[in-house]
Amino acid sequence: MKSSSSSRLAAAAIAFAHAGSALQLNTEDASSIKEAASQVAKGLYIFHNEDATTGQFNQPEPWFWWLSGSGWTGLMDYTVYTKDTTYKADLLSALSKNVGPDFDFVPPEQAGWEANDDQAYWLYAGLTAMEYGFDTLPGGPAWDVVSTNAFNLFASRWNADSETCNGGLKWQYNPKANGWTYKNAVTNGAFFQTAARLARYTGNQTFADWAVKIWDWSRGVGLVSDDYHVYDGTSDDKGANCSSVNHDEWSYNIASYLHGAAHMYNFTGDAAWEERVHGFVDTAAATFFKPAKSGVMFEQKCEPDK
Repeated sequence: MKSSSSSRLAAAAIAFAHAGSALQLNTEDASSIKEAASQVAKGLYIFHNEDATTGQFNQPEPWFWWLSGSGWTGLMDYTVYTKDTTYKADLLSALSKNVGPDFDFVPPEQAGWEANDDQAYWLYAGLTAMEYGFDTLPGGPAWDVVSTNAFNLFASRWNADSETCNGGLKWQYNPKANGWTYKNAVTNGAFFQTAARLARYTGNQTFADWAVKIWDWSRGVGLVSDDYHVYDGTSDDKGANCSSVNHDEWSYNIASYLHGAAHMYNFTGDAAWEERVHGFVDTAAATFFKPAKSGVMFEQKCEPDK
């Protein structure tokens, strides 16, 4: 529907905007929204080196590899909603260069560095392409196959890690990497979201069963609270067995679980998932907006202490 597309595009334009920048934006006017989104897309794209062979935005900091995946996903949203194909060729080229030889977003160039959450943020581009019916990669399989390949890696890593904490996906999948003992919300929320989106798209109950399994685990260890706060992580270090939780809150963690819960409600029609969606929305609005629910969105962990 036109109104839905316009509202989503407005949200994308606002989300892309740099702090302190001024955009002329009338959220009731589709042409104004598209123009504002165009300006923001240009502002993002200037960080991409067209001559680079990696398909990534400028690195090192602040453009870590996972942020490049997130950036391209945003440009995919922009391309679909505006029908502006300016960035489409570079977008497909970037995905081709980072999907890896097994079409699972594990490129050899990131070996030893990539973690589960990094892989997930490129996978989101694959899931989004799947849902939009976006062009497939030259010589590559359909996007649902690419997404399932990554899902299967997450599932195998979960199973390999299940001796501690009764399950859960570790932040890192390389045992030598810093953070190997951390089972966090960004990783498990990503796995939950992936399972839920694949369930909705494919109709395959196996994916839905995994989504429920991840949800139950997240609630059981305390990453997701009774009142829908999502906490950063827990640990199996030195026999801790996920007995304590790091209560830091980040907006992208609650967003992952919200996204997954919305897809599970769409797939199942179960009122329990609807309640969870509303719970996450209300908690996010109260936690990450000033004034609560009606003000400017902010990242509370990045705010000054006083």
